[in-house]
Order: sequence, then structure tokens, then C-alpha cells
Amino acid sequence: DANIAAFSDAFREYLVEFAAVRAPPPKERMEALSNVMKRREYYIRPRVGAPKVFFFPPKLSLGLSYYLLAQYLTNAELVAFDFIEPPDRLEAYFDYITGMQPSGRYVLGGYSSAALVIEVARIMRERGLIVSDVILLDAKPSVADAAVSEAGAADESIEFFLKAMRPFVGEFDDDFNRTTCAKIRGHSQFIQATRNDTPLDATFHFIKSRTTVADDIAMCQALSTSALRTYEGFGDHSFMLNGAAARGNAALIQDIIGDLTGALRGDV
Repeated sequence: DANIAAFSDAFREYLVEFAAVRAPPPKERMEALSNVMKRREYYIRPRVGAPKVFFFPPKLSLGLSYYLLAQYLTNAELVAFDFIEPPDRLEAYFDYITGMQPSGRYVLGGYSSAALVIEVARIMRERGLIVSDVILLDAKPSVADAAVSEAGAADESIEFFLKAMRPFVGEFDDDFNRTTCAKIRGHSQFIQATRNDTPLDATFHFIKSRTTVADDIAMCQALSTSALRTYEGFGDHSFMLNGAAARGNAALIQDIIGDLTGALRGDV
């Protein structure tokens, strides 16, 4: 009886905590965020005095998708970029990053696709900046696979994003939908047209999903001239930023940032 009672109490506490993790943000808050996303190319979770970590848009979504991950990442200020359309998109990312953090060691990250992360890191390294670490949530480099239909990939991306956001906020207005569709379509086309083949002198941190393919890790290994570290992540690939999986993956990123705290202290 004592064991059953203890188990029941512990399980109830877990369910209360899990419900809080799963609860969507208030609709008013998400609508305010959507308005911010119309005016800017990034979502930021301010944390005064914490080092910055710059995450690039997922293959199938926008920076707002990192919303839940950012709430759990308490030892870093997460800057989650949207996809910026041409011209000079890489220059725009460079200007944003150096405007927010003028110097020091930079930590970049991404989920699902590493194409944009690696290209921006390449530009930064070529200009003498130190990109010390790249955090990849089951994100693979791009090999410019022309066999994949750009239009088909973009349409799948758009539908995936809108479906993922509806449980949180319902339907966005038509203007937001048009803007979102254009950004995701442009991002998909960028991935299909990009080939990441420049090695980087940075430590790669690869957080695996339950469905990670070994070839994706090998591709990252080939690009890092420093080191590749792998971690057992949480959730299937499509749900690494959702619910309890987001909390678990945020904890892994926190540990990575914690190990880098001494090196990043001057960048706060």
C-alpha cells in the first residue's frame, strides 16, 4: 500500500508537470509574437546577462518554431531566425548577428537542415570571426540534390508548418499565411540549391532524434575539422521542438552551453 501511494503521488506530480509542458502559450501571446515576426526576421527570448545562441530556421518552418525550446533554455538567450529572402541573405544574417554580438566566440545552431547554419558560419569564419560551436538538432548539411522537386518540397514544408501552428493559435490571418508561405518556399529552394562542402574549424554538437540516420552524422563529421560530439536526443525527428521532447533537448543544449560558459563569458 505504501509503495502504491508513493507511486500515485509521484505519477500525479509528473502529470501536472507534463500538462504544464504541453499547454500551449496563451493565444494573445502567440498573436503578439506573430506581429513581431511580421516586422522582424527573428524571434528572441531575452535573458539578461546570458550568452547568445543563434539558431536558424528549420527546414519546414520559421524561427517561431523554437518558442518552446527557448522557454526551457534558461542559461542562454536564444535568437531564432526566420528565413530572409534575397538579395544578400547571408549578409543580412551576418549583420544581425554581429549587431547583437559584435565580438567573441559565436555559437550557431539549427534543426532539421544545417544548410543555412553552415553557410553563415563559413562567411563569419572567412571574415575572421570565431564560430567555436555548431549545435545541430538532427540537422544535416545540404548536398544540392537536384532530384528533389523544389515545388513539392516547399508545398510539404508549408503545410507542415501551418498544421503544427494551428493547435496553438488557430488560423493566422491571410497576410501572415502569405508571408509564411513565401519564406518557407524560399528556404526550401535555398536548401535544394546549396551544397555545403567547406570544412569548418568548429566543434559540431549533433543531437540525435529517435530516427536519426547514421549517414547524416557522417556528413557532419566530414565538415568539422575540430570535433564532432553526439548526444541522444528526445523525440522523433518531426517532434524534437514539441512538448516534453523540447524540454529534454533544451536540457542537452543547456549542458553544452554550460560547458562553454568560461569561453563565452566575455561575449555576454
